[in-house]
Amino acid sequence: GQSTVHVRMSIALLGVFFAVVRAGRPEKPNIVFILADDMGYGDVGYLSTLPKGNSRRLLTPELDKLASQGMRFSDAYAGAPVCAPSRCTLMTGKHSGHCTVRSNGPILSKDDIGVASVLKKAGYKTALVGKWGLGGVNSTGSPMKKGFDEFYGQTDQAACHNYYPYVMWRGDKEEDVPENYLASDLSCGHDREKCSWSGDLWTKEAIDFMNRTQEDPFFLFLSYTAPHAGSVGNNMEVGEPVPRISKSPYNNKRKDWGGEVEYAAAVTEIDRQVGIVVDAIDKMNLTDSTLILFASDNGASNEGGHSYLFFNSSGPLKGFKRCLHEGGIRSAMIARWPGNIRPNSTSGHQATFYDFLPTAAEAAGLSSDDLPSGIDGISF
Repeated sequence: GQSTVHVRMSIALLGVFFAVVRAGRPEKPNIVFILADDMGYGDVGYLSTLPKGNSRRLLTPELDKLASQGMRFSDAYAGAPVCAPSRCTLMTGKHSGHCTVRSNGPILSKDDIGVASVLKKAGYKTALVGKWGLGGVNSTGSPMKKGFDEFYGQTDQAACHNYYPYVMWRGDKEEDVPENYLASDLSCGHDREKCSWSGDLWTKEAIDFMNRTQEDPFFLFLSYTAPHAGSVGNNMEVGEPVPRISKSPYNNKRKDWGGEVEYAAAVTEIDRQVGIVVDAIDKMNLTDSTLILFASDNGASNEGGHSYLFFNSSGPLKGFKRCLHEGGIRSAMIARWPGNIRPNSTSGHQATFYDFLPTAAEAAGLSSDDLPSGIDGISF
């Protein structure tokens, strides 16, 4: 109701008041939103409820570092407990009661206006790299029809389950990944070193986009698949087959943990990719001019042979992915923007995915008149 909105606005203003370091409006920041898929609230190292030294406490040094450099949101929420509706709220600024996409399968309509289209009003170059899941390239939900200048990734959620796809979309054209032709556990090698993991391809593309567009403000939506369950060479959900597992800190746990080693390696591999992207931003001297956000699209996975209880992936929360309990929708969100967000700060503000669109618009210097009508989000 109206009173709830007033309370949320008051909390948001207080959060901004205490978090901002310098007065005045900064230049338009680059905006980079990095999204993990099915990572639990308790999977991130700094939020783990397992004691330090416990071998099942997953290692995420890069996310821990990012949190120390910026703000941790202790009470942030994904838009829904499953992939597509959650991403719909993130892109459109509408909650799941108003979103076009309310389950996995439907697509964005021609009338849906996304955050990329809004930021283009402020002169932003925009790119989507990775998983989309809101409509094919020839549909009303195409990324290119929702404001993205560039797209490299996969539109079909099921296709994303294949960690080593033979083709990838670049804009509205398919591009071969020849080393992944007839990919299998056997052909990809012991560490899958003979094939290309989608996550590696997407990180490389994201850095290339930032290098090419750093003279202009840019918005990058970098959407990974891991640690969502997947497979090698097909769309089945039978594990989390990331590369380099033998080099992971969990390789010696195969005998005791079995397939759970893959999930642990996938979480730490996503952490590694985040570190590569953040390091690239810093090396481009874009640190102070870039707002980085990280989150997961819903709660902890309990699929593909993985049990969310094994690593206590929901932390102190009840439930997991597909549940409307806290464990299904709470997300470990982090924001870094040096000079504007106080380092090593924590906010209990109940930010949610549909708040991202108005937040990004305000950071870009746009006014409320520039926002699509009918959105539900409030800038934080």
